[in-house]
Amino acid sequence: PASKANWMVQPGIASDNITEYVKQNQISLVIMGTTGQGAIARKLIGSTTSSVIPNTPCTIIAIPPRAKFKGINKIAIATDLEKDSFLAAKESVCFAKEHRAEVTLVHVQDLGIFDAEDALQNVVNKIKKEMNYKNISFYVCRDSDIAKGLDVYIKKNKPDILSMVTY
Repeated sequence: PASKANWMVQPGIASDNITEYVKQNQISLVIMGTTGQGAIARKLIGSTTSSVIPNTPCTIIAIPPRAKFKGINKIAIATDLEKDSFLAAKESVCFAKEHRAEVTLVHVQDLGIFDAEDALQNVVNKIKKEMNYKNISFYVCRDSDIAKGLDVYIKKNKPDILSMVTY
């Protein structure tokens, strides 16, 4: 069943207000635009959004400036191969199934660290089987900086959505 969309205007610090409102009202989804500029860690999403995401206990859809909706055909899921990341990937795959979207698990790894391909292939196979969805693949970015690695992937593959998990 569709949920009712709400909006509010409140004085104060936006990121704090959003987080508090979500917690008090048990909100399950926040959609927010991004316009901020800042350090490289905030380059992809902006300062308000980068503050809301780790502090808000729900799904956040962050929409970059000048984004034009053209459907949801490609979803990239950033993964660090931890259990929470796997559970979040399954949630994103449910969303992808509804849109018949291609899903790619994206892992950024330092050159000196173990080879993630086998682990990612196992995760992909497990999700395909559990979710009964075959349109899933993986991609490994070789970079010591996660934000840079994801930025390279996004520029090269142009996903419609990038899904990430925060801890």
